[in-house]
Parts: sequence; C-alpha cells; structure tokens
Amino acid sequence: MSKAYTDNNVYIFGAGFSSDAGLPVVSNFLNKMKDSVEWLESKSRSREISAIENVLDFRLKAAAAACRICLNVDNIEELFSLAAASGSNKLAKDMPLAIAATIDFAKNTTPDRIFPLHSEDTEKHLPWKRESNSRFTVPEYVCLAYDFYMGLISRFLTKPSPNICDTVITFNYDLLIEDALFNLETPFTYGLPDKSVDYVGSQRCTTSEIEKAIKVLKLHGSLNWSKANTDRLSIHPDYSGVFKAGHEPLLIPPTWRKNVGGHLEAIWDEALRALRNATRIIVIGFSMPPVDMYFKYLIAEGLRENISLHKIIFVNPSIDELRQRALQLFRPELEDQDILQFIKATTAEFFFDKKYHQLIHRELRPQIRIVSSRVSEDLIPNWASRSLSD
Repeated sequence: MSKAYTDNNVYIFGAGFSSDAGLPVVSNFLNKMKDSVEWLESKSRSREISAIENVLDFRLKAAAAACRICLNVDNIEELFSLAAASGSNKLAKDMPLAIAATIDFAKNTTPDRIFPLHSEDTEKHLPWKRESNSRFTVPEYVCLAYDFYMGLISRFLTKPSPNICDTVITFNYDLLIEDALFNLETPFTYGLPDKSVDYVGSQRCTTSEIEKAIKVLKLHGSLNWSKANTDRLSIHPDYSGVFKAGHEPLLIPPTWRKNVGGHLEAIWDEALRALRNATRIIVIGFSMPPVDMYFKYLIAEGLRENISLHKIIFVNPSIDELRQRALQLFRPELEDQDILQFIKATTAEFFFDKKYHQLIHRELRPQIRIVSSRVSEDLIPNWASRSLSD
C-alpha cells in the first residue's frame, strides 16, 4: 500500500534555472560556445578549443540534414542528440568537452549575483560576508543568489522540520546547486551507489546512506563526473579535476538513444521514487523540449502510484508556449482543479517573492527577511564584482 505524504517537494530544473548565473540556455548556447574560444586560448586550453572546432564543423555539416528534416542545428540539445546518433567516437568525446568548456567559461566570466539579507537569528550561522556599512540596525549579509535559492529548498533558511528532506531533479550539467549547498554546509547526495563510485580529491557530497541529505539527481550527468576505462564512476570536486585528469565529463544528451543503464539507472530510480512520494512538483526553467521524450515517461511512471500530489507548478518567463506543451502531457482538468499551475516568472522572481514561498510551503524563518518581495535593482543589484572571499 502506498504511503501518503503531506509536505514533500520535488524540484525539477532545466537550463532556465541556471540563467541567473549567466549560463547559456538552449537558444544561445552555440553563440556562447564561439565566444569562449578567446578565453580558452588565454588559458592555453587547446584540447577544449579543438573539441569546440570539431563541434562547430559538425554543426555546419549537419545543416544539410536540416534541408529535408525539421531539425534546428543551432539548438544545442538537438545537435547533441544528432551527434549521439552519428556513431563518431571522436565527436562523442568532443561534444561533452565543448559543452563543459562553454559552461566553465560562462561561469568564470560572469560576476556573482548578490543581494542584501537581514537576519536577527543569533542561533543559525549564516555563511555570508556581513556588510560593514549597513544602514540597518540588524545585521546585513551579502547573499549569493543561488545560496538563497538552495537555502529555501534545503530548509537552511526556513523553519526546521526533521521529517522533511526534499529532492532536486535536474537536467543541467553545471554545479550551481552543489556549490550553493557546499557554501551552506548542507549535506547532499547524488543518489549513486557508493560501491561503484570513486571520489577523486576532496569529497563534497555525502554517501547515499545519509538519510537527511538532500538528493541532487542529475539525470543527464554532471561536469564533475567522468568515466575512464573502467565501469566505475569518478566524482571530482569540480570540472577542473576532470579536465586535469585528461578525461571527458559524463554528459548525456536528451535523445532517443539515451542509455540510462549502469550508474544513471540508480539515479532514475531515485527520481521515480521521489515523484511517487511528492506532495508538490515545482518545475523551474525547463521548457519540456520535444527531443527529450524521457521526461514524459519519467513523470507518467513517477505519478502512477502517487497518492499525495497536491500541486504541479511550472515556473518560466515564457509560460504560454510551455503551457501548450504541458497540456499535451497533463490532463487539462488538472488546471481547472488548480492542481496544475503556471507562473510567469524568472528564477529570481519566483524565489524572491514571499507569496511563492507560501505556495511551496517553504517560508523564511521570522528572524530572516529580505529588503522587499519586489525583484528590482534595489533588491538584486546589477551583476556585481564582489564575492564571498573578498
């Protein structure tokens, strides 16, 4: 018999979730890849430049297929899927490396987004730099945006609840989630079987047996995962560890040829388990691309035995097109019943607005407050050059 849950959130993140950090989305990824070459040259990273040149050459040749097939070769997801079907071993290595180099370039050349956070909480240590010239009588902190997002999700900034441990399912390759949880000193696990994983360098995630760790399930792989000539998966602290080892990151395209066996099979099983127990599913920055048919079946199988579901919430600034796609997957009456909701907002607008905190039942502790629930330059300054290490 299925168990009923009253407060389990499952978050599903697409590329739009990472755009606040300056990371490219599908529509501008190839342009960002081209932009990265000069920066990579300045770092003498010739292996990644060669991979990018091979990918761009493949894109040029792939345009011939688009003459007869409805194929957008400027869409990195479609290009990655086409490359996976090409059978080229060199391209299979170069495509993930080119994608990883592009994300690394974008992350390292975009200043952190920060905003002031006020706290009168003397019991909970906040890991951010305090502003010395605060105009307020309560302590003011400089908070990184993604630390705040994950502070809500992980309940670091909310009222404590020992019986709640939410799950993040992400289709992104980047390490924004892991970086934020590491800053918050919040344990997380990838949901990978420990017996098949080698940790290289300092270990940031916990083992799968830790029950209170938040699950970060990366269905398409990660920049800091690599697989050499063994069946074991190597997990590095970051992408630089993979690159220095001379490996390619383990990235999986959203394609019909996707292999979810081996290591990734355990992650998909964990994702299904989380969806079966979900009270609320919050989908942020995921456009439900038609090329990724696995999402449809992941949701269908995950909800098949779910008796706890209250809400499915889609958050996206381009909500109209997403709504049309979602209503091809979900039954329209769910929207009439207010189970299926669509919110037109960016990631920042969603996480910084208190009314959305209430919607997902993750409200800030009374001792912590933001300047305003309105997203503006007063709340979130323009991309600033300050960092926590200053």
